[in-house]
Amino acid sequence: MNKPSLIVVGGFAGAGKTTVATKLSGKYNYPVFSSDVVNDALRPSLQKTFKEVSPVAYKVMWHLVRKQLDAGVTVIVDTHMAAAHIWESLDALKQDLHDIQVIPIILQATLDTHRSRIEERGRTNKEHLNLGGDKLEDVLFKYEFIENLNRPDLIRVNADGKPDEVYASVEKIIKEHLDLN
Repeated sequence: MNKPSLIVVGGFAGAGKTTVATKLSGKYNYPVFSSDVVNDALRPSLQKTFKEVSPVAYKVMWHLVRKQLDAGVTVIVDTHMAAAHIWESLDALKQDLHDIQVIPIILQATLDTHRSRIEERGRTNKEHLNLGGDKLEDVLFKYEFIENLNRPDLIRVNADGKPDEVYASVEKIIKEHLDLN
């Protein structure tokens, strides 16, 4: 069995996480786990708000990720990674599963880039849940968390460019780490 890897694509809203994760999944056939998708699936059944469901959604996501890694499957996680509890879950997973390779990538852009992409996303997809229902100003602590994150394992990618350029940068990192060249 091959050594599984965990590719984490994180960043603030509008960084391009889902775009990058989806393209990687399509090209390499790795499953994607997203806290937002799990949240979307749980909310109707639990009849609760995005914020109320979020803690459960993260637990479910990490549980599913762990099961796939245990089975030897390389997976992609698409989530903001802008809270200590998310990094604690990732570190616990790394500690429990010694044989996995973890590639934590943060897509980083300016606030103007994030704001522009969030606004465009809201215009083109009215159903899209922007920022958990909050205003940009109300979630800037996530942006600051990412900006101030200091971890030796963290790989930062400039996400201010066009989506194809951002994807190419991430794919290059993945190829190098997973020896896919």
